[in-house]
Amino acid sequence: ANGIYVIVGKSSTILTSPDSAHWTPQTINVGCCLGDVAFGDGTFVISGYGGVIRTSPNGTAWTSQNSLPLPSSGLAGLVYAQGSFVGVGGGGAIFTSPNGTNWTQRMSGTGVILWNVKYVNGTFMAVGENGTILQTVTFPQIVQQPTGQFAQVGNNVVFSVSASGAPPLGYQWRLNGQLLAGATS
Repeated sequence: ANGIYVIVGKSSTILTSPDSAHWTPQTINVGCCLGDVAFGDGTFVISGYGGVIRTSPNGTAWTSQNSLPLPSSGLAGLVYAQGSFVGVGGGGAIFTSPNGTNWTQRMSGTGVILWNVKYVNGTFMAVGENGTILQTVTFPQIVQQPTGQFAQVGNNVVFSVSASGAPPLGYQWRLNGQLLAGATS
């Protein structure tokens, strides 16, 4: 990403490469093992145990993000998709961030360690201890509302709407809260 490959590992290891064949160690002192790296919107984000989060525009100069509400175990897995970084970790921790700096905790419904997270076929999936698999539910959203129209009594009016979400999608039109017979997608 950004013309550079970045991998992380134990003992604060960060390696970068312009071609995935020749690797250069980067110096960073985080005092722990690093869990994962993700790239999105021009920013690399690395996570590690002890709540470590670092961001970088180029994979070599890293900025500490210390004011995060992350669990002390840190984030073991990271991914970037749909305009958001998603990280998972101990105690069922799931955190999201639009930029790698500001993080929001999300409810997972589990207390087990979550080891990794991926974005697959339009959904985030996290895996953890004891065979735990969590998957996001994508709810339909109206992305373009119908516009109001004026017409004389007895004339036809055509309304349209656009929606996104997991198929199949369908709608039921209403007038004053009542279902309109036959007015479906």
